[in-house]
Amino acid sequence: MASSLFILDNFLPKDDFSALATYLRRLKYAFRTNFTYDEAMNINVGLPVYADPYFSDSPDGQTQYNSYPTATPVDHFFERLKMLTNLDDGLPILRGKSSLFEAEPLLLPTGAAAGLVAFEGVQFEYYFHSNWGADWGGELLLDPLTEDGSAPGCGRYIAPKSNRLVVIGAGLSGSIRRVGPRASHTARCTLRGKEIR
Repeated sequence: MASSLFILDNFLPKDDFSALATYLRRLKYAFRTNFTYDEAMNINVGLPVYADPYFSDSPDGQTQYNSYPTATPVDHFFERLKMLTNLDDGLPILRGKSSLFEAEPLLLPTGAAAGLVAFEGVQFEYYFHSNWGADWGGELLLDPLTEDGSAPGCGRYIAPKSNRLVVIGAGLSGSIRRVGPRASHTARCTLRGKEIR
């Protein structure tokens, strides 16, 4: 599992993290049902809510997306992520300088969880809540896939520590443990993304 998983704490400098977290928390979030959006009237219903995605470059040359440069603190995140692909000893599961990333803000309030997903390409989670208690739930649960595509149930969990980037390669399945009542009114704030090319 080690070669398909990288955890980078304190990913952004303190000021960049603070600016990004403040900006992302102020976006308009909505429930998603069957790929449509319903306005989020009450975040405390136990379902994840999403904001519009951002891209590190314009996908297919189109400009209607929130594409870098966005003139928002999201740019600092993409710049740092791109730095990882440009280093000689950069993350081996990232493709390199031509990588295009998509990142979608996601909030999980108390009672929310996310089901099992098999990671086919490179994906990541970045946590932008200001703090997270050890007993609040919301851990990322990862399990290596066997040759037949099943998960043996002997993986590891990753706490959603503030300002932590988790880069996940192919060959793993994952889910997010339910956010417990001790989190109270604090949502699990995640910038979830993937490498598109």
